Amino acid sequence: MYWQSFRHIASMKNILFILPILLLPLLSSSQDLKDASDPGVIYSFEFAFGAGVGNVRIDNSILDANYERTYGLKFLSAYRFDSDLSVGASAMYDYFSDSGFLLLGGDIRYFTNSADFSPFISANLGYGISIGNQNRDGGFYYYPSAGVRIDIDKGMEVLLSLGYKRQYFVEYSDITLSENGEMTTIEKTDNYNLGFLSISAGVMF
Repeated sequence: MYWQSFRHIASMKNILFILPILLLPLLSSSQDLKDASDPGVIYSFEFAFGAGVGNVRIDNSILDANYERTYGLKFLSAYRFDSDLSVGASAMYDYFSDSGFLLLGGDIRYFTNSADFSPFISANLGYGISIGNQNRDGGFYYYPSAGVRIDIDKGMEVLLSLGYKRQYFVEYSDITLSENGEMTTIEKTDNYNLGFLSISAGVMF
């Protein structure tokens, strides 16, 4: 178990090292950099870390969720309007409970102003696809958050936010029962409902 956690952390570090390199051509190819007041297409790349809060609801059972930790990498592509409202789509790789999920959803954000320092609120809603665990099916998630946008350079901004992510998924397991001296294996289905308090940091360009 510890070895799997070490390998996961190592792989996350490799991703964090490689992705900025892959993003450099995209950044350098932007000839006409927009400032925060210009409408148009925007992108953001964020790293998120979350801790389980409250309880995990599994069908009719409730367990403590405080032991859970989640790590995520999120990419957003959206259109920002003159009203400081942006609407777009996001893709996020999220890892917890020894497996990952690909979260695909829509994203709506409202920035309170176009100054160098602007608070914002966002709502993200979509579907999580299970990755790396054949005994799991994905499910819907929602992820509201609030944060600040800090302009550090023309066309490049830092995003810091705090949010609450609620994730649903289904897990299957085999249970062996003894009946009249004969062993019978049945499949058990558990519906999970987990909540995470999540912080994220990244860049918008």
